[in-house]
Amino acid sequence: MKLYPLFVLLSLFISFTLCDTQAEQVEGFFSQSGHTNNWAVLVCTSRFWFNYRHIANTLSMYRTVKRLGIPDSNIILMLADDVSCNPRNTYPATVYNNAARVLDLYTYYNLEFLEKVDMTSNATLHDLFQTYDPVKIASEPGIRSDLFHRPLDKVKVTDFFGNVQNVELTRQRYPLIEETQQQEPNDTAIIPPPQQHDSALPQRHSFHVQPHSLSFNNATSVFGCLATLAMGYLISKTMTT
Repeated sequence: MKLYPLFVLLSLFISFTLCDTQAEQVEGFFSQSGHTNNWAVLVCTSRFWFNYRHIANTLSMYRTVKRLGIPDSNIILMLADDVSCNPRNTYPATVYNNAARVLDLYTYYNLEFLEKVDMTSNATLHDLFQTYDPVKIASEPGIRSDLFHRPLDKVKVTDFFGNVQNVELTRQRYPLIEETQQQEPNDTAIIPPPQQHDSALPQRHSFHVQPHSLSFNNATSVFGCLATLAMGYLISKTMTT
C-alpha cells in the first residue's frame, strides 16, 4: 500500500513530461515557415440587403485565401444571408466588392494589398501593416503581438493567408541502391550455358495421355494374377467338400 502513492506520482510526472514534449513539437512545427496546414474560418453574421458589404468582404477574403493556396477542404465559410440570390441584386448570382459602394474601409485596403500578392510573393506581414493609413482607413489600426510570437518581418503573407509548400530542387542524385550492391564481386560466377531446345518439336504436357502397347512383362503379370485366383478358387472348393 505504501508504493501506491509513489506509483501515482510517477505516472503523473511521466504524463506531464510527455504533454510538454508534444506541445513543444507542435509549437516548433507551426513556428517554421512553409508548413501546409493552414485553415481559414470566415464567418459573416450580417443579414439583409443593407449589409451587402459585410458579405462582399467575407467572400473577397474567401477568394484571396483560396487564390493563395488554401484548398476548399481547409476553408470554413459561413454566411448568414445569400445576397447573390436577393431580388434586389441587379446582377444575379454575383457579388461585387469595389470602392464605389459603402464598404468597410479596413477590409477594403487589406484586400487591395492582398490582390497584388501571388503565391510566389515574398511580401511579409510587416509590409502589409506598413500600408495602413489612418486617414484612408478612417481609424487607428491596432496590432496585437501576444497571439503571434514570430517576427512580423520574417512571416510571409503566403504563410499566414495562404498554403504554399516550399519545394527545394537539387541536382544531386539520390542513392537508391547502396554502394556495396553497386560494386561487382571479385569472383565471377560460372554461368552454365542455356539449354538448347528445338522449337520445332511440340511441347508435351502432363495432361497429354500417350497410348502404350501391351508388352510381354505386362502380359506375364496378368496371367500370374489369373493363375493365383484360380488356385485360390480350387483350394476353397476342396476345403468345403
